Amino acid sequence: MEFKEDFIKDNELSETQVTALTKATNDNEATLKKEWDGKANENAEGILHGASKAMVTKTGIAHENGVKIVDYLTLALDGSFKGEKATLERKEKELDEKIKGAGTDEVVKAELENAKQKIDDLKKIEAEHSEFIKGDYKNLFEKSNTELSQMKKQVAFGNVKPKFADGVNEYESKAKWNDFTKNVLDKYDIHLDENNEPVFKDKENEYKTGKLSDLVKEDQGIQELVKGRQQLGLGSSTKSNVKIEGVPFEVPENATPKERQNAIKDYIIGTEKIPEYGPGTKYADRFSELNKKIREKTPA
Repeated sequence: MEFKEDFIKDNELSETQVTALTKATNDNEATLKKEWDGKANENAEGILHGASKAMVTKTGIAHENGVKIVDYLTLALDGSFKGEKATLERKEKELDEKIKGAGTDEVVKAELENAKQKIDDLKKIEAEHSEFIKGDYKNLFEKSNTELSQMKKQVAFGNVKPKFADGVNEYESKAKWNDFTKNVLDKYDIHLDENNEPVFKDKENEYKTGKLSDLVKEDQGIQELVKGRQQLGLGSSTKSNVKIEGVPFEVPENATPKERQNAIKDYIIGTEKIPEYGPGTKYADRFSELNKKIREKTPA
């Protein structure tokens, strides 16, 4: 949660107090979000693989690579037992006729009982199939598969997202990264290869493939953020960074309070690897220390 400038001014809060309050209000939200994301992925994987494994056991039909879960289930439940049931029913009739003509042939009787048992087993599968259709599990599997696919795309982009230069505006970088991911997804299919490396395939030409990281390197807007050029509004002018004695990173020249805070935050999280919402006050203490040094050397 980010506090508005009016709220900060009305309550006469210092930047250190704002940082501490932001951490306190976001701790619970961050924890819950992590739990929700993990649970969603766990549920999606469990439903898809559990259903496939159960159907292989029940029908004996293997789930071939490349066949969608829902298509496989329909094939297994619709196609497998209908033909086998018809065959067994014919076998039952034939064996019944043999018994009538052969008297007490124990072998024929045993075959008949075996056929009746198999027919009974198929009737159970047929009943389960009816429950499958009535329960609308097809849509549930489709939804879970879509959610899982979306999660994998998020992982792919997260793995190749570069660290932006100190002082890059937070909103600018977020907007450019979102534009980049949208443009990529419009043109390419994204997945992880056998080594879990994000790769792309052109939607119109399947032979145009490559690493997702290469598309990041080729995007001029993203590379400007990596190198430290900061765009200011719609005018496309640039703002240079300056070095401040005692501060281990550069800060935008004549930085606004927001730009100063973003530069400090990016350095602490990206370089020193101190989580903003971690335990204790390590992040808040480090933020206050760097903020004080910058303000001593630059206009407020």
